[in-house]
Amino acid sequence: MLTATSHKLVKVLDEAVALNFRLLRVAEELHRQGPASSARRGILKTLSDEGPQSVPQMARAKTVTRQHVQALVNSLMEEGLVEISKNPAHRKSSLIRLTKAGERAVRDHTRREALLIMEVTPDVESMNLEGAYEVIHRVRAYLESERCGKLIARINAREHDGSKRQDRKEQTK
Repeated sequence: MLTATSHKLVKVLDEAVALNFRLLRVAEELHRQGPASSARRGILKTLSDEGPQSVPQMARAKTVTRQHVQALVNSLMEEGLVEISKNPAHRKSSLIRLTKAGERAVRDHTRREALLIMEVTPDVESMNLEGAYEVIHRVRAYLESERCGKLIARINAREHDGSKRQDRKEQTK
């Protein structure tokens, strides 16, 4: 059913998933934090890269629930890494921003991660990193597209209709 190229893409995506799980585990070990450390680090990095944001903004961007992001933000606030500030665009939804301690934490995380990246760079520098990035970026963009959502809905509807027909066949036996 899959073309040779599609089969190769499946192998790349399987490797990307395996890499993601390994990155999460290495981040836990590197930063000596528990399993939620990657999600918390993600909030800190987003605020560092993109500036203050509301909890709903971060939740939409990460495609997770607002409650999940709020729980992470609450724990980061307890540690003094983020703080609430007024949102000029919205009275009820405050902005979350890094504190000085949060900025230091991001710098520390980045420094520690850079040490690992520098170690592996010579092993991959001759490879086509731009091509690897482009493949992963294009697949992610497609998976986030409306076109993908419509295809998933059609596949699910077809399978749902197929299971209804199968149920009717079994009932008539």
